[in-house]
Amino acid sequence: MDLRHFRYFAAVAETLNFRKAAERLNVTQPTLSRQIKELEDFMGVRLFERTTGKVMLTPSGNAFLEEVYDIFERVEMAVTTAQDAASGSIGKLSIAGIGALSSAFLPPALSKYRELYPLIEVTLEEIHESDQWEALRSGKIQVGFFFYKGTPLPSDFEKMELAKMDVLVALNKDHPLAKDSSVSLRDLMEDSVAAVGKKDTESMHAKAIKNIFAKRGIKHRHIRRVGGYDALLALIAGGHCVSLLLKADFSVYSDKIAYRSIREQGDDLYVMLSAIWCRDNRSKALDNFIGVLEEKAVN
Repeated sequence: MDLRHFRYFAAVAETLNFRKAAERLNVTQPTLSRQIKELEDFMGVRLFERTTGKVMLTPSGNAFLEEVYDIFERVEMAVTTAQDAASGSIGKLSIAGIGALSSAFLPPALSKYRELYPLIEVTLEEIHESDQWEALRSGKIQVGFFFYKGTPLPSDFEKMELAKMDVLVALNKDHPLAKDSSVSLRDLMEDSVAAVGKKDTESMHAKAIKNIFAKRGIKHRHIRRVGGYDALLALIAGGHCVSLLLKADFSVYSDKIAYRSIREQGDDLYVMLSAIWCRDNRSKALDNFIGVLEEKAVN
């Protein structure tokens, strides 16, 4: 039993005439009669009462006709849904967030995306940058974000540069250096400098800060490790340490933390934020989101 049987049945039920139904369907009358008999045999019920010159629906036929109409409607909806998914107007999109730094660019992009594609269900997964590659390959997320510094991109990925983000000095607003618009790294030699990372381990953040000081021949105190980004911000806000960070615009400590530019120059004092996605794992919903991000990309 397939949709062809349903179409044949509906045509006969609506015309109550095998000849007219056959003409509507552009099939021969014997072919139509055979299909209806196959349907009745499969179901084990009579759908029509046939008398000389007259065809009537049985009670079973009447009940079945209502269900057939419902099936036709659902099939039409399924086709429309598939077409809408192909156009990117409905579906799902999973995005990797990168903690507080996501606040600098994601809210306006997500707002614009919802304005254009309100039926797309968007989810935001907090995934560490180093874990995003596998999450993208497995399909757990469709687009991720990372800080690109010339590292070769795997051949199965594409990227789009979104924003150049400067490394800044983050310190308590009551810190003596906060009165200036910029800070020299040499002025931080006696400050307690902290980085996100486990105690007595070489985190990426701590390593980056060490390299920035070392490149300029600046000796500094031991870099303190703090377990998480939020904890680091809390310590900076409380005046217990300073750090080198990318600015988080929507930090809960924004009224207590000052971000100051660094007087020294160098290509290690900025990072390029990029969107990444699998080259072969594209959907129209993803294409549309990339189009929204492109409006915010650097020139």
